[in-house]
Amino acid sequence: MSEGGHEGPLCRARTTVDVPAGVRSPDAVVSGRSDWSRAVPDADSGPRLVEVVPFLFGVAMRQRLPGTVLVRLLIDVGATESAARSVLARLRGDGALAAHRRGRTTDYELAGLVGEAFFRARAVGNPDRVPALPADTPWTGEFHGLLFGVPEDLRSHRDRLRNAARLAGYAPLRPGLMVSAQDGWSALAEVVSELPEVATIYPLTLRLSAADSRRAAAEAWRLPEVAANTEALIARLVAARVVRPFRGRPYWRLVWLWTVFASLQEGFGYFLITGMIPAGDTARAFTLWGLPTWAFFAATAFGVGGLFLTARLFADPVIELSSSITDRRAISVWPWLYGTIVLVLLMGLYVIVSPALVSAGDAVAVMVGAVAVGVYAPMSMMFRSGQVEASEPLGLPRPPVSGYALLGVLILVNLILTRGWLWS
Repeated sequence: MSEGGHEGPLCRARTTVDVPAGVRSPDAVVSGRSDWSRAVPDADSGPRLVEVVPFLFGVAMRQRLPGTVLVRLLIDVGATESAARSVLARLRGDGALAAHRRGRTTDYELAGLVGEAFFRARAVGNPDRVPALPADTPWTGEFHGLLFGVPEDLRSHRDRLRNAARLAGYAPLRPGLMVSAQDGWSALAEVVSELPEVATIYPLTLRLSAADSRRAAAEAWRLPEVAANTEALIARLVAARVVRPFRGRPYWRLVWLWTVFASLQEGFGYFLITGMIPAGDTARAFTLWGLPTWAFFAATAFGVGGLFLTARLFADPVIELSSSITDRRAISVWPWLYGTIVLVLLMGLYVIVSPALVSAGDAVAVMVGAVAVGVYAPMSMMFRSGQVEASEPLGLPRPPVSGYALLGVLILVNLILTRGWLWS
């Protein structure tokens, strides 16, 4: 470190630091002067909604998003509608969101310190580097730091400084020490100028070896945790589109839900019966390949594991739709029971009308598959027992005519394929 100092009401002591020129520039005014501790927490074990909002702008790759879209995306990652609207109102009140009226629609744009941090991240792919370095300029390994001390009875000032510094690209490395890969001191001019006389803050430069820099960065920015949270948010968004569509149409949402998981379990079901019954496509393939006996039992074990996995995955969307255990049974148990009876009868019909000679083993395999294809649904009651998330019961109108029409078309197609009417 090189020796330097900064004179002023907040920096009266002399210390070994690198002081950037032009500190406390009156031109560098930070927008958004509210209590940022409500919008950007100093320490979190997981992403809060206020932190998720900029992430959603990044996922959408848009500078502005309609309020209805933001609410929908927040619901997709696990928020309730009231919580989603509340966090948007709070961020707007704090100056982190700017609203733009467009007819009857309100578009939102990130603003203030949050907006600046977002645009830095989008520009260089890293929220802690600004501006982007030339491609041929390696990072020297120096961190720009803030060494500060604020008395405990002035905690609100300390929290505001910390949160403003985080949005300017700094991260806490140690208590009272925040570091950044780029100098963000000028962006903190307004926050620093409003600190009381008893508070002290010093800008400095911290030089570390490459290995120590990597460890310090991972610690300060909690990179493993950020990666895990990002993966979890992406998984929720994907699941919301694949597993939980038709939010405004509860009947078709349930049809889609059962279709997705029944298809998944059907695949596992072929493995499940491989070691039990010498029938089914998987068992025949294993026989033709000449696989040893243990492979058949291994396939069955894999199928059993898949059954429990499907049941566990099925529990989450069912819990989201349920306001009571009665609702969970109505979605998971009774449809399986009635559906299995109908499915066994249909499978029996297909076996009878099939022009091919069906062996007893194949007939048993078909019936076992019909029973097993939906058994994951009642099994899902074992997972997250007693938990529900919906604020009100799922309202289902009478099944629409289109639902019965779709069922009839599927039965007809199966009969045509079974009889072989499409070919000689």
